[in-house]
Amino acid sequence: MRITSRVRPINGLCVCLKPGAGAGRCPEGPPVMMLGAIYSMKANVLVVGGGVMGVSAAMFAARQGDPLSEPVVLLERDALGSGSSGRSEAILCHHNLDRSAAFMAKDSIRFYQSFLKKTGQPVGLQASGVLLLAGPRQAERLRSTIEQLQSIGVDAHCLTAAQARERVPGLELDDDYQAVWEPKAGTVGARQTIESMGALARYYGAATRIGVSAEELVIKNGHMVGVETSAGFYESARVVLAAGPHTKVLLAQAGIDLGLVDEWVQYTYCTMPHPESQEPQESPEPVAEHDEADYDPLATNFEPRFIPAEPVRGPLPHPVVIDLEAGWFARCEREESRTRVGQWRGSPDELKASGGRATGVDGNVTDSFRSWAHGLLRERFPLYRDQAEAGSSSNRVVRTADGRPLIGAVSAVGGLFVATGFAGHEFQLAPSVGEGLAQLMAGKPVSAFHPELFSPDRLQTV
Repeated sequence: MRITSRVRPINGLCVCLKPGAGAGRCPEGPPVMMLGAIYSMKANVLVVGGGVMGVSAAMFAARQGDPLSEPVVLLERDALGSGSSGRSEAILCHHNLDRSAAFMAKDSIRFYQSFLKKTGQPVGLQASGVLLLAGPRQAERLRSTIEQLQSIGVDAHCLTAAQARERVPGLELDDDYQAVWEPKAGTVGARQTIESMGALARYYGAATRIGVSAEELVIKNGHMVGVETSAGFYESARVVLAAGPHTKVLLAQAGIDLGLVDEWVQYTYCTMPHPESQEPQESPEPVAEHDEADYDPLATNFEPRFIPAEPVRGPLPHPVVIDLEAGWFARCEREESRTRVGQWRGSPDELKASGGRATGVDGNVTDSFRSWAHGLLRERFPLYRDQAEAGSSSNRVVRTADGRPLIGAVSAVGGLFVATGFAGHEFQLAPSVGEGLAQLMAGKPVSAFHPELFSPDRLQTV
């Protein structure tokens, strides 16, 4: 097994003291690096990508290490949350064919539910509930879903069409439909969550290098040595690739193919109707004090001082709706006063349900997709028939051939780890993935996910 990549010598590196010289070639000689960079651009764990997977990995890795002797560095070429996960629908639910992933989603949702209380950082959590709809063709699938969710302790209920219409006023649903209702599921704010988790990563000592692009993996004798970046060489024996579509590019440069497929998905928006009634206001909980010297936000059950309470908001017009029969979803986005509609990409079978309508061409949203999505929304919820369209967007996501993400070590290269192939569903798994990767890199037993089930080696060709 051979890895082909351009490797720069690290031991015995020629040091150039010429003013203005950086990583690269000195005009007079061999590969060089500024003396200061040898010491300052080094990490125990180097995370590539500032999306939700990257900040989660950095946060948990920094939490368990010493920031001076075991520094964690995160590289992001633009801004935290500027990539694919920052533009995703960020739906939190337990609907998944795989039992292990359902457990991960359960742990992750619990993490988000307590995040503000423990850290003082908001994630824009909307516990609106998730209604999963299935027609006659999906009846057996729905029964297995509810059995699985209830077997792992998820609060989920099977509803008839009449019960679903009663649960969600304004919902139009044929009598041959059934539904699964998850009252504690919902959504988070994508960019807000990433920024808050990034802030917590920095609290634990991680360094975020914004505006630094990873350009090439540097591999020596089958082991990670570091990463060449737009700002020079970063030395690290442990590298986590969580860079969305750019992960595939970096792996390909090193001659590694994990069977990743990147594609454009489309979203369209409609102005959100506002319900007339308002829920009663809740009083904020009392704020407890803590000892700053020993304070670990994720290990506490109280809010730190001087942190404002989450803003109290009124109800949404309806919960998140996922229609397995037609392969689409709708979620309300309160801050933007709009409702997002897109294709549901929960499994390979569901990817086929809407006839490929999710894939745009170079990020362009097609008229046929807009017509399809708005038609389904207005058919299912007549209250949208008088609402105006509110634009559209696209997002480039990465999936795998078998629909299961790749999480863990790439055995062909020692010290190389990946978190990729989530097909736009990163948020419901990100905390579990970050914690598990930190355990894996520290040589500890992995309890946050099943390493063999999500192993990158199952799809790897070199």
